[in-house]
Amino acid sequence: MVRGERGASTATARDADSSTRSSRSTGRLVAQLVWYTLIGIASTLAYVGLYAVLRDLIGAQPSNILAWALTAVFDTSANRRLTFKLSGRAGALRAQLEGMVVFLIGLALTSGSLAVLDVVKDQPSRALEIGVLLAANLAAGVLRFVLLRVWVFAPHRCRRDAA
Repeated sequence: MVRGERGASTATARDADSSTRSSRSTGRLVAQLVWYTLIGIASTLAYVGLYAVLRDLIGAQPSNILAWALTAVFDTSANRRLTFKLSGRAGALRAQLEGMVVFLIGLALTSGSLAVLDVVKDQPSRALEIGVLLAANLAAGVLRFVLLRVWVFAPHRCRRDAA
């Protein structure tokens, strides 16, 4: 009988430990989402501002590319440090290079959205262009978070970089 009770208490301890790990993991995800959202808002505002200033000077697609490029490095660096709590030089170059791959996917989404808009609407207004770009940025942002979390800043990769 004592033997069965010990087994039950060991199982209870394992369940409690698993629950604690799950709770920490959920808390970490929520914190990451909060930081990612705040950085995303700042990056998007900078992107839209740059796009609006450049649009009449160099056109829609070049403005999109330049605004994305200028905000991508800041975005990746800020997410590395604040969202995923990484600092130092270990893995920073790899993160920026992989962040650029993620950036190119987002750029393809926004550039494709502008191209489709041009096909659908002749001479779209700036407000419509920016609305379409904001929607594309939202979709790119969700995809970017997933790729940063499971690929670029995945915990198992970051531990290896630090070693």
